[in-house]
Amino acid sequence: DYEASIRELVAARGMEDNVLLLTDYLPDETARVLLLGTDVIVLPYHDTGESSSAALRFVLPLGRAVVVTDQRLFDDASDSLLVVGSNDIAGIADGVRRVLVDPVLRHDLADRAQQRSNGFRWERVAAEHRRIYVDVRRASRARLQPTGADADGIGPAVPVGA
Repeated sequence: DYEASIRELVAARGMEDNVLLLTDYLPDETARVLLLGTDVIVLPYHDTGESSSAALRFVLPLGRAVVVTDQRLFDDASDSLLVVGSNDIAGIADGVRRVLVDPVLRHDLADRAQQRSNGFRWERVAAEHRRIYVDVRRASRARLQPTGADADGIGPAVPVGA
């Protein structure tokens, strides 16, 4: 099975002391604690047809360097990620290696991930939606002008150009 083949690969490379393979469900807080012990987080996605990644939004606030494959669902945060070619195992490995050997790159990516996560906070999302609704309402009102007899704003409004 797949898990056994991964464990065999880890053993064949003598990496048992460096790789922790967990396949059971973990509560969010447990997953966060474990991920905080890493230097780099890798999200090697294939094309999913999704428009965004919940996994990415989970890991960005952790302030770790994040390596992702070149997929549309990461576009909205690509400025805070190291993006490598899709389906390119050597490219993924090279990206991880670059992050691990270059502390400046690793810290820069970690800082940008943390900063980018602020844009995904619910308070920020709600405030942005409110701003959009207010702008639409203002634009709608600006298109309507009171008629001559209703210049005081009382009474029906008619669309401009009607």
